[in-house]
Amino acid sequence: MLFYAGFEIFLFAFAVLAWKLDGDWRAVLPSRVVIWVVILFRFQTGYDWPFYEQLHNHLVYAPDEPFRRFVEPGFYAFNWLIARMTDNVMPVYWIVSAFVLLSFTLLERLFDRKFIGLFWAVVVNFLLYSVFFSVVRQSASLAFVLIGVYLLTKGRWKAALLPFILAPLFHVFGAAYVGLALLGYVVARWSVWKALAAFVGLAILGRIAWQLAPYLPPIGPIYQIALYVQRPPALDPETLFVFVLCVGVVVALNLSPRISFKSSVLASIATVTAIAMVALIDVEVIRNRLLYLLAPCSIAAAFALEPKFKVQWPAIAVAGLSALSAVYYVTWLGRQTSFMLVPYQSALFIDEDEALEVRARRLESMCGARSERDEGGDIPEKGDSESIVPGICDGIERGLPSPARPAPSPSQ
Repeated sequence: MLFYAGFEIFLFAFAVLAWKLDGDWRAVLPSRVVIWVVILFRFQTGYDWPFYEQLHNHLVYAPDEPFRRFVEPGFYAFNWLIARMTDNVMPVYWIVSAFVLLSFTLLERLFDRKFIGLFWAVVVNFLLYSVFFSVVRQSASLAFVLIGVYLLTKGRWKAALLPFILAPLFHVFGAAYVGLALLGYVVARWSVWKALAAFVGLAILGRIAWQLAPYLPPIGPIYQIALYVQRPPALDPETLFVFVLCVGVVVALNLSPRISFKSSVLASIATVTAIAMVALIDVEVIRNRLLYLLAPCSIAAAFALEPKFKVQWPAIAVAGLSALSAVYYVTWLGRQTSFMLVPYQSALFIDEDEALEVRARRLESMCGARSERDEGGDIPEKGDSESIVPGICDGIERGLPSPARPAPSPSQ
């Protein structure tokens, strides 16, 4: 816990320093190095590393056999290439994390450099555990979408098509990001009443699609949707928090005289995404994954307001997002599965054998408990199946390659 508390203090110290020095490289460069080192070199910290180690081991030791679960072709090809070069899975994390961090860095060009520190503080607060420390496939997909969003803000919609095409090839949910980004881009050019009609239509279509999802055949990418549908509705304090966040984003970005969905592509995309999250507020997995797009777009749009840190809408927007992000950062560590995050482990300062044994055994213990509940017909409690990517426990129970049960070498 002390690491995460210290990292939070560092993030906001970086924010203050960057603001005081007007984004001077002396403040930005050292702080950026710290953030990159923490994210790039995390070792078995986060929720889905067992699945990706299983996938990598499979491609190293049994590349000719089909993998047990659907993996998007773009990400599968990327892993296949890495597996041909090394049996170490870490390059997969390094390359994807660097790509994701670079995509967020692109958004820095859309606002004054003095806000870079606070931008990273808010983004890391919202996304450190869920994106930078987990969902490797989806983070790569999100990175392609953010590159496309950046190009849309520059009016280069044709150039944005390539990253938008690549996004769903790394995670099927990338199609939802692309759809929201394009809708936001189009809505920014519509009249207010036409845009409001689109917002209402988006909310209604979201609910209809969700009701129809259970009847789709669970094959290929639809398998991922089927997993989400199996989750029970979530109506709890976190739901209320997300609702307040979404309403706050819509209000803050559209009541300022200087910016609205009509004047900013980023504000329009953030508004569309927030409305989609409210429409699916009780569908925990979907709304949380939409947060990955909402967080960077909304805070970058808020900084485009050029806040003067006085009592006015721009300052309120930034202060509100900053406060909510800090609450989100702290409360995440109270989840049942926080042992996947605490203690933080770095590949630079860790005994790999000891770390692998301790965390993997705790994961196996949780999967065993979940298996017993499933056999009894009970719905898994929120906290274990919600935070750990579906399929990891199944893989461990079936004896597939995992950190606690490494794949055999070809000589064995």
